[in-house]
Amino acid sequence: MSAPKVKIKNSSGSEIPARSFVQVSSSETLSNNETVYVVDQPGTAGSGIHFVTGHLKIANGSIGYGYDVNFGDAWVKYSTAPTPIEEVGPASLSWECAPTGTGFDAIKNDTGSGLVLIRGRSGGGGDCTCPEIHEFSTNGATSGTFSTTYTLDADSDIITWDWDASASEVQTAFEAGSLFTSGDVTVSGGDWPNVAIYVKFNTYAWSRTYVPTVDNSSLVGGKGFMRKFSEQG
Repeated sequence: MSAPKVKIKNSSGSEIPARSFVQVSSSETLSNNETVYVVDQPGTAGSGIHFVTGHLKIANGSIGYGYDVNFGDAWVKYSTAPTPIEEVGPASLSWECAPTGTGFDAIKNDTGSGLVLIRGRSGGGGDCTCPEIHEFSTNGATSGTFSTTYTLDADSDIITWDWDASASEVQTAFEAGSLFTSGDVTVSGGDWPNVAIYVKFNTYAWSRTYVPTVDNSSLVGGKGFMRKFSEQG
């Protein structure tokens, strides 16, 4: 299955080659309420979420398209030809796929073009023990609060934060309940509503995770959205 297309903005300081791994550092909301993901070279400070760029280069500061390989297949340049089905991933401070990286399966090679078709190891297999990341974004909230309910086994927490919350405020909200204590989650990104917030779950692997429910009933001027990833590489 082909990976879904996403809109990305190059903040690396240099041109991103075609068919490259990129790492999400933040996100922005355009005037039409469309989300664009700000990306850099893998291994830099960021969310731990990786995409693959399309067949066109992306100049520094420009917006282009990439593919969310956490949810499908895409072709990416490799530094060393992998052996299917070998685990591969982004090489630190490189645009290329490498056997030293982790988080993705090499499906097949195109040695003539130096490309490998990859797929996220967490894409439905259920055996990835990578930390999960939940991305929370909003499309134009102006006031109010946003809530999300997490359930683990028989326990639940309703976690609420303001429409203009910072990462530290969301971290405090998670740790105020009964499910999560200090060190269970790391929150980055923000501030809302202009920049997405990323919640990384340091303790719970894929086998013990859950999809939270989202409540926008107290959010004014827009809605909140959640996307779920595993941390790759």
